Amino acid sequence: MFFGAVTVERSAKLILVRGHTQFGTQWRLQAGETALGRNSGVVLFPDDNALADRHARLVFRGADLFVEPLPSTNGVFIRLREPARLHQGDEFIVGAQRLRLLHDHERPVAASAVVDAAGTHLQGSAVRPGQSTLALARITSDPTHTEVYVRYQRLLTLGRTTCDVNFAADGFVSERHAQLTQVGDHVLLEDLKSRNGTYARVSGPWKLAHGDLLLAGEQVLRVELNTPRG
Repeated sequence: MFFGAVTVERSAKLILVRGHTQFGTQWRLQAGETALGRNSGVVLFPDDNALADRHARLVFRGADLFVEPLPSTNGVFIRLREPARLHQGDEFIVGAQRLRLLHDHERPVAASAVVDAAGTHLQGSAVRPGQSTLALARITSDPTHTEVYVRYQRLLTLGRTTCDVNFAADGFVSERHAQLTQVGDHVLLEDLKSRNGTYARVSGPWKLAHGDLLLAGEQVLRVELNTPRG
């Protein structure tokens, strides 16, 4: 007797952890595609101006669930469970701070030696050519206002009070929140057991695991995957 393969149906839920509607609001995701956005889709947040009309979609591919960011200004971020590999131009969030690794051409260029009329050179700490550099830009709602942080070191910590880069006024940032480590041609971003987590922006389809947290606009959503029955 021949038995055909068993078709396994997966389902999942999105649960609102923080955002514009009631905490714990749930959306059931079935096979196929579920869109998330401000005005178009199933998971809607019409009051969130940080979302695009159609911001992202959640898609089952076989038994796996993926989030796919759609073209938008603010993207989709995933809370880190383990260190993430970043490259120049990648974005991440600590607390309420959205940050971006700068490309080489965006980094401040060391000026030539400053010499006054009498031939005296400006005294200061030397920057050695080829010295490892970690350079970040803080993204703000005002595109004319940019803050850049440059450190000539391979490891950079971010937090509220005792780190290389501090955000003292941000109550969502832990004292020691995250760190960046230069490793060859990339940078490792690691959360330091912070209270509110560290989020990295995804650039393409991302396979979701049970318990993952998504940040889209001002909404934080938890993914719950139901165990299929064979």
